[in-house]
Amino acid sequence: PAAVTRLYRLGKQVFRLLTLHATDENEVTLKHLAARAPGAAEHNLHEHEALEALQHDLEQQLEEMHLHSSEGTDVSEAGARFYQQFS
Repeated sequence: PAAVTRLYRLGKQVFRLLTLHATDENEVTLKHLAARAPGAAEHNLHEHEALEALQHDLEQQLEEMHLHSSEGTDVSEAGARFYQQFS
């Protein structure tokens, strides 16, 4: 349980940083790129949508692992799936 709690806390921080990065890139960098070169940012925006969906799925898995672990359930298999998908 302690290892899962550490993973949960670290994961929440990592996901927060990824969200901040993507938001900044979408609302500043890519917005300015699109203004200067219409269509140039489309690929990146679509890629970000896919990455955000993957991140959301990983965040859900992490939440579930943390919850089940705190209830005393063995989450080794869920942890292995999380690791494989995160990699």
